[in-house]
Amino acid sequence: LATRSIQQIVQELDIRYFSLVQFSDTTIDHIENFDIEAEGKEEAKDEIEDELEDAQIMKGTNTYHALEHVSQMSFRSIQDNYEDRKDVLFVITDGEPRDDLDAGFVGDVLDDLNDKFDYVFVCVIGKEMRNVDYSKIQGKIQTRPIYLDDYQTLPGKLIQYFERTSRANDPYLKRIKRSLTNR
Repeated sequence: LATRSIQQIVQELDIRYFSLVQFSDTTIDHIENFDIEAEGKEEAKDEIEDELEDAQIMKGTNTYHALEHVSQMSFRSIQDNYEDRKDVLFVITDGEPRDDLDAGFVGDVLDDLNDKFDYVFVCVIGKEMRNVDYSKIQGKIQTRPIYLDDYQTLPGKLIQYFERTSRANDPYLKRIKRSLTNR
């Protein structure tokens, strides 16, 4: 279900590049810097399935180690010439963090994410996860965690929230709104 949800998100979002990291315990499965413009969305969906179909995701949730790994990856080298580029991180979790006891480490990871990503969208799956606070995981532009009961609703809710949030924070749209208001 998680794999299909991620495939649907990639299919529906207008993105040029993506990296996918699945992190459980100390195991990392990832597709790094996939070029959708060159390879196409169907190839991207196949790559996601090939990479994640046999991956073990039932070990433990080391959320902050996973976020540290992602923040250390190099994304800017792909196509630095896009001025309108937004770096977006989607964090999808169905487990409570097991590595949040070292406040200094967690703080450093959160600061690094805030420096490197324009948006961080945290999607928390499972009714039992509604009491876990993920609001501190942020990019430059503030977002709120999305709490969902299951993976089936993930693509629709995440895409809707992303589009609404990015439109609301688009500098071009803000300039148009200001110019109309000042008339």
